[in-house]
Amino acid sequence: MTELNVPSRGLLIINEPDTYRLIIKSTMPDAERFEKKVMEEILPAIRKTGTYSAAPALCTEEMLLQTAQVLLDHKRALDIVSSSVKAIDARVGKIADQMERQTTMPEFFTVLGFARIEYNTSIPIDVANKIGRKAATRSRGLGVPIGKAYDARFGQINTYRHDILQNLFREYETEPVA
Repeated sequence: MTELNVPSRGLLIINEPDTYRLIIKSTMPDAERFEKKVMEEILPAIRKTGTYSAAPALCTEEMLLQTAQVLLDHKRALDIVSSSVKAIDARVGKIADQMERQTTMPEFFTVLGFARIEYNTSIPIDVANKIGRKAATRSRGLGVPIGKAYDARFGQINTYRHDILQNLFREYETEPVA
């Protein structure tokens, strides 16, 4: 045992080998159980295999089962990620289609976009809604398609042919839109 010069607190520090010697010489029940485990389980395992693990060794079937469970958990997680990627791909595809339609139908405008481009002004949203309703009615009446566009503020919105919006804006200049 090693004793350090520590002020008189009665502190005694024992190194590891001396701790084992003390436990082996002890007659306390816990010390005897520890000695039995070291002598009958730990030291023989180290002598036979060069190592000791407190966890019991798994048989081949148990290891295969454990590996299969890990693989199944990973597959489930991958399926969730794949499902999310498919949903994102579908949304990206829709947006790409919308953008394609917008670029292939350049003569179509939103009401607010038309006001900005043709008149270099912005109009109140309630006025744009009124003009939009009139543009939709007129387009349907003439059998003219109504386009779609995505707007970050409003989501999916209608687009109308340039000539229809031009006529409605001219009418709006001369009389209020009802």
